[in-house]
Amino acid sequence: MTDLATLALGTSTVVLRQAEVGDIPAIVDLLSADQLGVTRDGVHAAQDLAAYQRAFRAIDTDPVAARIRGLP
Repeated sequence: MTDLATLALGTSTVVLRQAEVGDIPAIVDLLSADQLGVTRDGVHAAQDLAAYQRAFRAIDTDPVAARIRGLP
């Protein structure tokens, strides 16, 4: 995976890259930790994770979404 950008933030460095399917659990954890997401997001059963994976694949393979992300 190619890094999109590297940002120096004080004493930390953040590397931006395109998300991958393996990132879904961490992304969902971030969503469900939010004040609003705590009541609606999260993986509580296998079908929940499957739904997030289907949505990710739909976005990841959409040519319009790729152009918005600035990818060829």
